Amino acid sequence: YARYLAGTYEMAAADLTDLLSSSGALKDASEPTRFRARYLRGWAMLNANRVDDAVESFEGLPLPWAKELAAEAGKHRNLPHKSPLLAAMLSAIVPGLGHVYLGQPSIGLAAFAWNALFIAATADTLYRGMWGVGAVLGFLELLWYGGAMYGALSGAFKYNKDAELNHIDDLKRRFDPAPMSWPPASPGAQGVAAPAPSGGG
Repeated sequence: YARYLAGTYEMAAADLTDLLSSSGALKDASEPTRFRARYLRGWAMLNANRVDDAVESFEGLPLPWAKELAAEAGKHRNLPHKSPLLAAMLSAIVPGLGHVYLGQPSIGLAAFAWNALFIAATADTLYRGMWGVGAVLGFLELLWYGGAMYGALSGAFKYNKDAELNHIDDLKRRFDPAPMSWPPASPGAQGVAAPAPSGGG
């Protein structure tokens, strides 16, 4: 429970799995204790992005809303997703296009404008025979060009991570994510426990 509250979800899930095993410390524990451990294991698994294990933990719990929670947890598999590779490739073709793909048109337009400006300036100085200035501007353009690709790539990863965290946060507002005793509070009930931290793996 302490590891779960601390946000070390992989470790918490592993510990709870061991405790609930046929040879674990909870094999002879009371049903409420085992049900609470299984419920917490489901939340730890969901936070660790092990959706199938989370659904398995929630299903079959003696709660009138266990199937609802399992179904909502299962939706974690089909969250909105952006391809980091596609985002980077689009920005490689047209700087800023990857950000447009991510739903960030203003950033995409700014990236396109800066790259266009440096490309035009580099071409103009080289046309005028100003090789030193052209080389410097060309180097700076490569930095802008690479930065647009990297920004789109990292932006896609952030988009996907935010979608996961937002879904879990929504579930934590609806369901009791950290009950100190069994049973947990009913969905939407007043006094639902505060959500466990989102970070830490």
